[in-house]
Amino acid sequence: LIAEAEKEAQSLCSEYATTDPTMSITIEYTKVDTLPKALPKAETQKYLDLITTLPCGVVRMSSDIEGLVETSNNTGVARVKNGKATVICLSRSSVNDSLNRLEDLFISYARLSGAEFSGRREGYSGWKPNPKSHLLAVCKAVMTEDMGKEPIVEAIHAGLECGEILGKYPHIEAISIGPTVKEPHTDHECLQISTVKPTYDQTVELLKRLAA
Repeated sequence: LIAEAEKEAQSLCSEYATTDPTMSITIEYTKVDTLPKALPKAETQKYLDLITTLPCGVVRMSSDIEGLVETSNNTGVARVKNGKATVICLSRSSVNDSLNRLEDLFISYARLSGAEFSGRREGYSGWKPNPKSHLLAVCKAVMTEDMGKEPIVEAIHAGLECGEILGKYPHIEAISIGPTVKEPHTDHECLQISTVKPTYDQTVELLKRLAA
């Protein structure tokens, strides 16, 4: 078993050598006096089939923004405990309807494998990019005049407060702006202080123009 696991680990490291050159997989085992309760062979096969079938990675690219991932799924946790097998997925999309269709897909896969879909936990609301946004146009004009060049507008595949706000007030427009942050969500995260005042000044001017 250890030999087969190590063989598979080497195969995975070779497969992802270009994108993850420092990838390493450690195989460990522990001797126990009492064997834990295992799933029957037939149920084990159904469980593995379910994990293999579930989409993992990009599900759909955006039709509005070139190169932007619209919907994705991460089959992140597979666990067997006390004779019960579970799979936990993290799904994300800028379009709420796409998440609903993905949920329907999960229900179908669960039904085919004899499993039960426990439902979707509340997460980030979708935030579909709106390139024709009036708010965006005014913000670009303010930044262009201040910096002497047009800002680069990007959409990202992530959960932001804007999505939550739009989920409650879908009739408004939203954009996300701010000073430069480097290496976010790491222990090396830092703020470029020199970008704070320009961002503040641009925000004040943006509010003035919107209120005019």
